[in-house]
Amino acid sequence: MKTIDITGMIDLAGNADKIAEIIEEYGFYIMLGREEEFINSRFKKVDEFTRRRLIKAIKEANPLIHHKHGLI
Repeated sequence: MKTIDITGMIDLAGNADKIAEIIEEYGFYIMLGREEEFINSRFKKVDEFTRRRLIKAIKEANPLIHHKHGLI
């Protein structure tokens, strides 16, 4: 039988309002094609390596609306 760690899910559920706020703010930045600015302003205490990984993940997760694909 496989066990599942639900700690992350509980953390997400407890922070739903904060997550919704971040997504709303993120939507504004991605519409403008400014994901890097969003990461740099929102995650100031994150080291540079993690910040670059976040930027890369965001750009890969949104290929349809990212400006480098010509839709913005």
